[in-house]
Amino acid sequence: MTSASTDLRTARRPAAWRGRSRPTDRPSAAAGAYVIARFALAATMRSRLFVAFLVACIVPSLVLLIAVYLRYNVAAIEEAETAISTVLDLDAWLFETALEIAQAVTFLVVLVVGPALVAPDLANNAMPLYLSRPVPRRAYVVGKLLVLLGLCVAVGLGPGLLLIVVNAGYGGEVDWLGAARLASAFTASLLAWTVCLSMLALAISAWVKWRPAATLGLLSAYIVTTTLDDVLQSALGGRTASFLDLADAVQAISATLAGVGEPAMPATLAGMVVAGLAALATWALALRL
Repeated sequence: MTSASTDLRTARRPAAWRGRSRPTDRPSAAAGAYVIARFALAATMRSRLFVAFLVACIVPSLVLLIAVYLRYNVAAIEEAETAISTVLDLDAWLFETALEIAQAVTFLVVLVVGPALVAPDLANNAMPLYLSRPVPRRAYVVGKLLVLLGLCVAVGLGPGLLLIVVNAGYGGEVDWLGAARLASAFTASLLAWTVCLSMLALAISAWVKWRPAATLGLLSAYIVTTTLDDVLQSALGGRTASFLDLADAVQAISATLAGVGEPAMPATLAGMVVAGLAALATWALALRL
């Protein structure tokens, strides 16, 4: 009798439950984040136009890679003007230019992808469905953040590190210690830039809910803070007046870690700017989800 009752209860269960864990079992945060990231990335990469956009983002780094090749190709440099050799001989210029290009392309990626990750879920009332799977809220946020980080690593961090390694490898006496310092500075500064922008994009899209308005809001926030920062620098002067500009904070971090160029602000203040902006965006996002 007991065996028959058990078989009857099993037959009444939905097919999706048979042979699996009970629906009340909560998956781990890592598993939930992976599922969210996988499906969000698949939906993002479905557009051929966006794939073409990603390829276009790599073109500036490819141009710099060709420049690095020309720098160490003696025959090509001898055929060119002397000015080209002078420009390409600056390692600091190469590092700063690669970082600026990586910042520009990652900003464009976050601007295009970020508002489309959270706003549609809230606008279409899909959040209760996600959370009833059940997926923890932090797993949902981490999953969406991983999509932006993965794309930015592909178009910004990866090509930049390749430039640093190739530039060091082409030299006669390879200074791998110096290259490792440049690579570490490049990675830390670009990740700080990407995480802050990504969290800001997710927070704005969560509050606005409409993708075009969220995109415009992110762009406006960057323009307004940069303009206000320039006004404060003109009025107050000094390096500490640029605390509103995330780009200046990232530049200060990279210059301090790499020993290249003059920091726009003290490294301690730059770290506080990055941490404060990321914390503020995280708090705003948590209020809305």
